[in-house]
Amino acid sequence: MREVCVSYIRWSSASQNDGDSLQRQRERIALYAANNNLRIVNEYRDEAISGTKGFKDRPALQQCLTDCVEDDIDVVLVDDPERLGFGRSLPTAELIAEAFRDQGIRIMSCATQEDLTDNQDPMAVMVRRIKAIIIEFDKQYKFILASAAKARMRARGEFTGGIPPFGSYPHERLALEHLKKLKRVRAVNGAKRCLKWKEIAEKMNNEGFKRRATTYNPHGGPWSALYCRTVWCRTMNRGTTLPKLLLPKWMRKLQNQEAAEDMLRQMVKDGLIQDEKGVAQW
Repeated sequence: MREVCVSYIRWSSASQNDGDSLQRQRERIALYAANNNLRIVNEYRDEAISGTKGFKDRPALQQCLTDCVEDDIDVVLVDDPERLGFGRSLPTAELIAEAFRDQGIRIMSCATQEDLTDNQDPMAVMVRRIKAIIIEFDKQYKFILASAAKARMRARGEFTGGIPPFGSYPHERLALEHLKKLKRVRAVNGAKRCLKWKEIAEKMNNEGFKRRATTYNPHGGPWSALYCRTVWCRTMNRGTTLPKLLLPKWMRKLQNQEAAEDMLRQMVKDGLIQDEKGVAQW
């Protein structure tokens, strides 16, 4: 007769909800159960919860412990030690293991074939903790290196990820070239000044060019002075798209210029400001 057990699955962020993390963990746990004559009777999932979170911040794991005590189940299967927090936060993982160990429940890692609650063998405990510390150090060190590399790329004006700048897609390049052309046009023949951003936006709209489709503008939407200037500055790598002189007076008084700019962008995005009228003269 096969021994009954339960499985525990966790992934870190909401961006993984549609990925293969769930299926990958299920397959490895099912393979381990089949090879060790175990029968999985229930599955517990903590979705979009970081490995650094403690036992109290994992509702599915709490329910798992409660059910195992009530149903007299003494084996919990996890994909690998990182599902408990080993390699992310060693103290957190050890506290979780201790909570299950106090109830006589074993947590088995399918990837490493080890009992994560075992504290009888000092050598096994030492190896498990050293491996967790090395993994945690490696992740933090790689993060520091990646952050430094992105900072150097940004200093050179290179794209470092996130939302691609306008003009990255083929259908946007024609609009971008036309925007650059309008930026060089004089307002009147022989005049010294170029077209204002508001005038450029009107010409872009009159000639049928659309903005990039977003959640807020699923069909692209009309060009505005703010959008024209944002696209221009990001394309030409001219730094901030909202200089202090263009902010309203009450925003200029804020000590944190970035906070003021983010606030104005959010107001525009939420539809609280339309065409920037009464807020700034573009």
